Amino acid sequence: NNELTGILTTGNRYITNKIIDNNPVVVYSDIFTDFSKKVIAVLSVVIDRSDYLEAMEKNKKLILNTALIALLIISIIFFIIGQIMGKLIFRVAEAMKEIANGNLDIKMCATHRHDEIGMIQRAVMEISKSMKNMLNDIQTTVASVQDGDVTKRVDTSKLSGFMRALGETTNQSVEVTCALQKLTEQNSKQDWLKTGQTKLNEQMSGTQGIEELSRNIITFLCNYLEDVQVGAFYLIIETNRLKLFATYAYNKRKQLANEFELGEGLIGQAALERQSIIITQAPEDYIQVQSGIGESVPQNILVIPFFYEDELSGVIEMASLHELSDTQLEFIEQIMPHVGIAMNTAQSRTKLQSLLQKDKKSRK
Repeated sequence: NNELTGILTTGNRYITNKIIDNNPVVVYSDIFTDFSKKVIAVLSVVIDRSDYLEAMEKNKKLILNTALIALLIISIIFFIIGQIMGKLIFRVAEAMKEIANGNLDIKMCATHRHDEIGMIQRAVMEISKSMKNMLNDIQTTVASVQDGDVTKRVDTSKLSGFMRALGETTNQSVEVTCALQKLTEQNSKQDWLKTGQTKLNEQMSGTQGIEELSRNIITFLCNYLEDVQVGAFYLIIETNRLKLFATYAYNKRKQLANEFELGEGLIGQAALERQSIIITQAPEDYIQVQSGIGESVPQNILVIPFFYEDELSGVIEMASLHELSDTQLEFIEQIMPHVGIAMNTAQSRTKLQSLLQKDKKSRK
């Protein structure tokens, strides 16, 4: 028949409507084949059309209900996932907000996730950690600079972008701070040197005698240098002889002589060599500093000659418990020519007064 021919021709299932014994029916036909695709049987099923339509209607309703239930379940699943994802995204947003406000001590859960949310969370934590490390590095650098260590810098070798720019900006600020610090120190040094020269000139001004001027000079130097505890002032009295004219806090010497030949002791040696002598490990019995609470031994001795028009005028000796700084030594070098001029003026005035007195006596 036609149905069988259609099935065998197409090799597909065949459904058709027929009327058998005045009853509308649905004929469902299918074929069965072996492994070689050879038809071995044909099966035809006759179903009452009303039963078929009823079954189809039930199937439609079942499919529809199943689809609705599946849609509901999927909606619930997506809702739950959305809630979870929303909370995670909210936490990430809150963490970013905290970082933007400067709070780098943040904690986030579920950073072990292997999805996009986990990647975002780990990235946020890395940002927080990197910024925290950078901030700690900046704080350490600033603290070091404040403590006087101007060599400390932020390491920007492993940074990039904003972090690198921030580190470089910090280093530039440190450079500016160091430059300002050096400038301030230099200005302070120059102010200290100039102030000392001005005050010394005030101490040497007026018509002072040799002993008074010597005492004022050695007293001022010991007080202004602060670290100096003992001082002695020697003047050349003969061609090859130096005599002690004034002292400051002078107590005891290993050699009690107050006069020295050129080349004798530290005083005579400095005068002979015409240059300063610095001793940093003086013998314990060389000189002592005595106060109301006991005695101490200065370990540092400075012996420096001074001149007038390249002629030796005298020698100043100072002893301190601590080594003098380069700035203090520079100050002493700067004021020595002024001391030579002042002492020459006082000596010339004394000689003139002596000549006037002799002349006055001779006239009488």
